[in-house]
Order: sequence, then structure tokens, then C-alpha cells
Amino acid sequence: MRIRNLKNTNEKMRLKLILMIISSVVFAVLNVSAQDEKPLNFSEVEKALRSTKTTAANKNALLIEGVNTRKITFWLTAENEKKLRAWGANNALLEVIRQNALPVSPMIQKQLKNLTKPIEIKNSIGMEFVLIPPGEFQMGVKKEEMEGGPYMGQTLHTVKIKQEFYIGKFEVTQAQWKTLMGKNPSEFQNCGGDCPVENIRWNDAKAFIKKLNEKKDGYKYRLPSEAEWEYAARAGTTTKHYWGDDMERKLWQYYAHHVEFSPAKVGSYLPNAFGLYDVSGNVWEMCEDVWRRDFANLTDDSSPNLQGDPVFRVEKGGGWGESSNELRTSRRNDIYVESVNYAIGFRVVAIPD
Repeated sequence: MRIRNLKNTNEKMRLKLILMIISSVVFAVLNVSAQDEKPLNFSEVEKALRSTKTTAANKNALLIEGVNTRKITFWLTAENEKKLRAWGANNALLEVIRQNALPVSPMIQKQLKNLTKPIEIKNSIGMEFVLIPPGEFQMGVKKEEMEGGPYMGQTLHTVKIKQEFYIGKFEVTQAQWKTLMGKNPSEFQNCGGDCPVENIRWNDAKAFIKKLNEKKDGYKYRLPSEAEWEYAARAGTTTKHYWGDDMERKLWQYYAHHVEFSPAKVGSYLPNAFGLYDVSGNVWEMCEDVWRRDFANLTDDSSPNLQGDPVFRVEKGGGWGESSNELRTSRRNDIYVESVNYAIGFRVVAIPD
């Protein structure tokens, strides 16, 4: 049974009980071997530092041991260091985190010489966007990867992205949603304002974007097309995942939040080569496209498909409760525009006026 499809109230209550049990044993997971446990992500380190169950010295010591044995999924950026210090991280812990972080991969955009716009921008409510350059790519699933028909992806075909565009560096967060809409609808509000907003309808996401556009801040906001989303998620790769084929299923632990019981703070894992976080895992992401099964008339156009029943739309990326197959960049699913699900969120495209 897939967690994202839980509908029954009793099932939700059981899930919440599991979450309460997990949150009460934060430190227990720090003492298991690296062979048995995934790397520590940013949210887990925060939970441990914020815990009131032991002293600051013990928390730092436990985390140093955990980071050394299990490694980490994030980089010690200036912003992350500031947050960790505020939560009580000492110099020894910060140094261990710095030593165990994976090497920083340069963003593709920084290697391009013909870009005339800034690579990253931030709007008035703190949403960060990354510039995606034009290009072309092979969209869809390779023949040898086909499993179960169109739900696993479109037939492989060439798509051209003719114009550059900005897309959210992160999924839209609960704090950003509340700032604009006044109320946080998320099921996992205890995750915090930096966690992705969820428990929303496709139509709710469109309402959020409408309010963004009413600010008239120099950008036109919208949902990405399925082609734009997949192009941005692949970031030049042709493999099953943007971090590789990962046949041994080990690297996903550094890049994607999945097979979990709740979402994580955005940016808790490593980004793709375009500098985008959580395009696999955490929450499914809604696109503008109308859902379709028939791919007989595919073109190289990157605009959204609007033919078909408009009450069913496309979602991409997989969510926090999914298996690794759901994280394939080509993976797609349909969503009813009036349905509410606490494993689904979205990210936004911004086009300069």
C-alpha cells in the first residue's frame, strides 16, 4: 500500500502515531552502523540539536559520532552554518560536517557564457528561483525501462526548450504559502515553515499563483509544463535519476527524501546540476498539463498539453512515502484537480515581464 493514497481517517491516525513514536527516539538512530542507516539529512540534525532530552554537549557528541559513521546529505553553506549555530552546534560538530560533506558540484549555468540574466533571484516573499537555460533533451522513458505502460513515463522523444525560464529552487514552503494565503493547510505543520506545503488541491496551487501575479513584481508566475519540469529535473542527464542509474540503490540516500513517514525541510538533500532541490522525493509536484495516456502525436514543443479532460492533471517527482521506482525522472502520475493529498505540493516557474 502506498502511503500517499491513505484516505481513511483511522489510517491517518495510525500514521500520526507512528510519527510520534519516531520523533521520540531521535538519538537512537544516531548510534547504528553506517551499513544499516541512511545518511543524516539537515532536518534530522536540526531535530537532534533542538531536542530537550539531553545536554548540549551530549547532543553535539552524538551528532559528531552520527555524522562520522553515517555521513550527511547537505553542504555546510553560510546559511546552513548560521542555522546550525543558532540551534546549538559547536565548532567541533561544524568541522565534522564540513569534512563529511560530498564535494560541491558546480552548477551547469555557471559554465555557460551566453547567459544575460542572473542565475538566481528571490522575490518579495522569499521564494528563490534558478535560471534554466534553453536547450533540448530526450523526454520520457527508455524502451528497456518501460514497466506498466504510460504511468511510467512518456514514449522517448526529443523536446526543445526554446526560451530560458526561472523555476523554484525549492518546492513552495508552508511559510511562503501562509504569507500569501493567510492559512497553512498542511497536514505536517509540525515539520515547520521550511517544509513543503501539502494537503492542497491543484486548484489551490493555481490560486496561490494568481495571488503571486497580483503583486506585479516584474515576473509572470505559473506552474511548469511537464516538459519544462522534466528538463529542469534531468539537468542534462539521461539516466533513470538525475544522480545516475543507481543500480545498487545507494546514491538516492544523498539526493531524495523517500520511503519515510513525513516530508523533510526543503533543501535537506543534495541538488541536481541545475541547483534545484527535491525534484525527486519529498512531495509530488503538480504541473500545468492535462493528463493524457495517448502519446501518438508527440512533438518537440515544450508547452503544456491542454487537450483532454481538464479535471485530471500531471504530477511528477515522487513523494516522501514512495519506492525508488517512483523517483525516476520520467515517472508521471495523474491528479484530480479537486483532490487533496498530503504527499503532493508544487514549485513555481517565473518569467520576467
